Amino acid sequence: SSSSSSSSSSSQASLTGSWKLTFTSEQETLFILKNAALFGTEAGDVWQVIDDDANLLQNVITFPPAGRFQVNSSLQTDESKSIRRNFKFNQAKLVVGDADWNHVRTIPFPPYGQG
Repeated sequence: SSSSSSSSSSSQASLTGSWKLTFTSEQETLFILKNAALFGTEAGDVWQVIDDDANLLQNVITFPPAGRFQVNSSLQTDESKSIRRNFKFNQAKLVVGDADWNHVRTIPFPPYGQG
């Protein structure tokens, strides 16, 4: 797992950064990775983007050269453990475009889940 993180202004342990997914047991992500060819594409890297200051979590499955499935979530620090974050999905969307990102389409999906 790799990270590019920045410092947080609060005293909690900051998880802010972009984290490349190297393992998951999350069923929806595994389904998309396994079945991307059904949608005429191939899955690329999978990222988790955390911004503690903005209370934002994004899960992003890339579809090179110009597509991604993105789930946006609100994020809250777990009061009992400063390194743990609780999240609630609030938006999911498929974003597709041509290779130069000139013609972009966004297809919304209902978000589901929290943890």
